[in-house]
Amino acid sequence: MFCSEVTDEEFIKQIINTMEEDIPPSQLKRGLIGCAEFFMDQVDILEVTIDGEEVANLEDFRVQSPIFKIAYPEDNVYGVETTNEPQKSLADGFWILLEGLEPGEHTIEFTGGISGVFETSVTLLLT
Repeated sequence: MFCSEVTDEEFIKQIINTMEEDIPPSQLKRGLIGCAEFFMDQVDILEVTIDGEEVANLEDFRVQSPIFKIAYPEDNVYGVETTNEPQKSLADGFWILLEGLEPGEHTIEFTGGISGVFETSVTLLLT
């Protein structure tokens, strides 16, 4: 999950409880963190297998990014308005770094989401 200062402006203003026209720069980071955490704290579907073996303790793999900038091009996959200038964003999610896979074929499957709201499943076939 990621939140951006323009795309998620109204929600960020609710989080930092401001009525100001623009998000105060001193509160932007706190607002971005709160926005991303709000959604990620609701994740209740989280499964990963590597070659059929379940990866345990996935909660330990949750990481928040530093602030980065993103620009939305025309016809972007998010369906949001094109941004002429990159906007500040922050991501929060579950990430796994794979090390030490033996040469050969491997299957990595992961499923994640929020029950009744959103679920995604992906299967990666690696050689």
